[in-house]
Amino acid sequence: MDWLPLLSTLAGAAIGIVATRIADGNRWKHEDVKEALRLRLDIYTQYTTTVKVLGETLRALVVSITR
Repeated sequence: MDWLPLLSTLAGAAIGIVATRIADGNRWKHEDVKEALRLRLDIYTQYTTTVKVLGETLRALVVSITR
């Protein structure tokens, strides 16, 4: 029996499995980074909105006190 075709098929399968696993890991990492960025953007948007509302409230309070 010639072992070369069997061994080359096994080697090709192993390389394919490892390459797929590496590609999946990279894709998952990229998706995690995108999700973290989206979360930070949402939090920053909430923060800036809150600061704006607080500033407007404080201005209105100062105006009502000084009149």
